[in-house]
Amino acid sequence: TLDQQLAAIRAVDRAKVAPGIRAISGTPTNEVLAMVAANRARSLPGHVFWYAEGLYDDLPALQANYFQAPAAIPQRPAGWRPAPIVREENHPTTTATAGFPLGSMAAASGGQARLSLPAATAADAVTFTLPASEAGLWSLLVHVPATAGLATAAPHVAAHGGGTELQFWNQALAANLGWQELGTCWLPLGNAVVQVRGAPGQSVAADAVALLRSRFSSGPMQVAGSGTPGSAGGLRISLLGRACVGGLLRWQGNQLPPQAPLVWLLGFQPANTPLFGGQLLLVPAASTFALADGAGVAALALPLPFDAGLHGLSLYGQLAALDAGAPGGVGLSPAAFTVLP
Repeated sequence: TLDQQLAAIRAVDRAKVAPGIRAISGTPTNEVLAMVAANRARSLPGHVFWYAEGLYDDLPALQANYFQAPAAIPQRPAGWRPAPIVREENHPTTTATAGFPLGSMAAASGGQARLSLPAATAADAVTFTLPASEAGLWSLLVHVPATAGLATAAPHVAAHGGGTELQFWNQALAANLGWQELGTCWLPLGNAVVQVRGAPGQSVAADAVALLRSRFSSGPMQVAGSGTPGSAGGLRISLLGRACVGGLLRWQGNQLPPQAPLVWLLGFQPANTPLFGGQLLLVPAASTFALADGAGVAALALPLPFDAGLHGLSLYGQLAALDAGAPGGVGLSPAAFTVLP
């Protein structure tokens, strides 16, 4: 039926057609190979195999006969996705305090990792510097070695284009071992910084971190203005995820007083209005109330609908929280914002 289908398609559109190939269990490998040959004989750009489980038996023959060279991803320029950028614990740009000595570890990336001492404090840290080779959306990865007795709440701080994110990683959980994604963030051309901090009374592993260019599109994410002082050093904010139609954005505030009442302010326009000894940096269009958790962290997820009218829209977020150490008893974060492409 392939030629019957192609007869209904304009010649100019054939470069967009990738025919389906029946590769279910029981289909002889020679038939799968013949279907690939039929597509190539008609100068079609690729194939869709149905389905993966049945294809496993055919892979050796397909690799031997047809798929020896990498294929370009459709509608992407060659080399669009750079190789992962990896930084180990012993890289020249990685720094560590005395509370994180270097040691050999069979399950570690590269065979070595830094493991915090029992007396390490929250001020002890291993700091990784990751150079982004181009501005865009990147996946931020961390490697956790399979070693007994690791921390159940290892603090990871990531500074990126959209602010500063704090996560507590359970390194004792089997599902969290190996390479794991901390999140997807926007990075300008330059450096991202990931810091693995000590957790008093726990053993924290600092092994390796990496950046992997995301295949998804997103608008740039940035931080504007500055927050006010506070009892934990001043509120921080971050914006990460996918800033695009159909994407999911995630705002996070950290360095909040534990269990503090707070309000998320969202808007579409910037502002610079004096408020509580700081600046209200947006024109509020919506707000929502919440409580910080016991670690002084609060997050807000914002799904973006599939609506073409959102293209070009600016989104701003800012956080205000009760804080006895802030001017007027209310702390303000900087603003995080993006423009949807």
